[in-house]
Amino acid sequence: MQLRLDEANEKLKIDQISQQQEEEPIVAEKLIFDRALEMSKQAAYNELKNQDLIGCESNYATAIWMLESLIDIGINPNNSDDQMNDDDDDSKSYSSSLDENDKKMVELFINSISKRLSILREKISNQNITH
Repeated sequence: MQLRLDEANEKLKIDQISQQQEEEPIVAEKLIFDRALEMSKQAAYNELKNQDLIGCESNYATAIWMLESLIDIGINPNNSDDQMNDDDDDSKSYSSSLDENDKKMVELFINSISKRLSILREKISNQNITH
C-alpha cells in the first residue's frame, strides 16, 4: 500500500513540474499592463457613478503613465554590469521587450484612456471640483 502511495505522489510531482513548464511565464510587462487596465476600468466605473472624480483622474493618469512605460525603450539585459553602472556611458544598448503589434495595441489603450481623461477633466472643471 505504501509503495502505491509513493508511486502516486511521485507521478503527481512529475505532472506538476511538467504543467509548470508549459505555463507562460509571468513577466513584469504583463503585470503592469493588467494593473493599468484594471485601474482605468475602476476609474471608468467610478466616473459613470459620478464618484471620486479626482481619484478617477489620478487612476486614468497613472494608467496612461504605466502603459507609456511599456512602450518606452528599456535597458537591454545583455549589457555587461560595467556598462550598466557607468552613468557617463551613452553607448548603452537599448531595446524594448514588446513587439510592434503589442506596442500598437498599448498605444490604442493609451489613446482611449487619454480621451477619457480629457473628458473627465472637462467634467471636473465644469463642476468646479478642487483637488
